[in-house]
Amino acid sequence: MAEEETEEQRGLMQGHLLENLDQKQEERKPESSKPTPTTFQNPLEQLQALQLDLGPVNSQATRAYDRLKQNLSKRRKPLLDCRSISIQDIPHFWAQTFVNHPHLSMMISDQDEDMLRYMTSLEVLEVRHPRSSCKITFIFRNNPYFQNGVIVKEYLVEITGYRTSHSTPIQ
Repeated sequence: MAEEETEEQRGLMQGHLLENLDQKQEERKPESSKPTPTTFQNPLEQLQALQLDLGPVNSQATRAYDRLKQNLSKRRKPLLDCRSISIQDIPHFWAQTFVNHPHLSMMISDQDEDMLRYMTSLEVLEVRHPRSSCKITFIFRNNPYFQNGVIVKEYLVEITGYRTSHSTPIQ
């Protein structure tokens, strides 16, 4: 009988320890990881409460993403600058790049290809929010097609696709 009580007591003690462990783990969780809806709220109120809780979490994620992107951009810049210098030493690099691109090649005429032979550099910069717009800078040496040394095109990115928002006038 004493052994039965001991096994029963051990079982109760283990159960009590597990409950305390679960409770302590729950207490250690940050408040933001605990859902806020209560049982007396209707589903719409629960959804609204969750959306309010998601706001700060999403803002924190956006700030972290922006810091990461800025850090990586600083690390990539010297490599991209070296690559740009190397590209300038390759004759007609950009003309060949555009002509060999599976989507762009269909839109490039022979005259476009000849004009692209004068292109020395291409820079793409994401402006504002990374998914909302980009700025493309085309840099050319003197050529018989136009006087501009630099042509800039900015595109807004929308759900329906790209839309030009600004372009340098061709002279």
